[in-house]
Amino acid sequence: ESANPCKAIQTGPHSYQLWLRCDLYTVKHTQWFYFRVQNTKAGASYRFTIMNLLKTDSLYNHGMKLLMYSEREAVRKRVGWHRVGHHIKYTKNNLRREDCRS
Repeated sequence: ESANPCKAIQTGPHSYQLWLRCDLYTVKHTQWFYFRVQNTKAGASYRFTIMNLLKTDSLYNHGMKLLMYSEREAVRKRVGWHRVGHHIKYTKNNLRREDCRS
């Protein structure tokens, strides 16, 4: 897959920790992400905690939502990319900037 997570750890039935690769051509920054989710259960809420974002603030704290594209909704409802998510919270963590290689 084309994506920038370097590893995902399942922490509950529908929750995951995602560790991102550093952005290309930067000094180990991680400001963006994209990934694919498959085989979800209808009606279930999924939680993704992105572990190594290091900025002190983000537009997610000011109302911005994630962009999502569903192949199923594109065919059935003619819906393309759209904003989704609830209870979105961004907090700086105390992790060190280390390249994720595993």
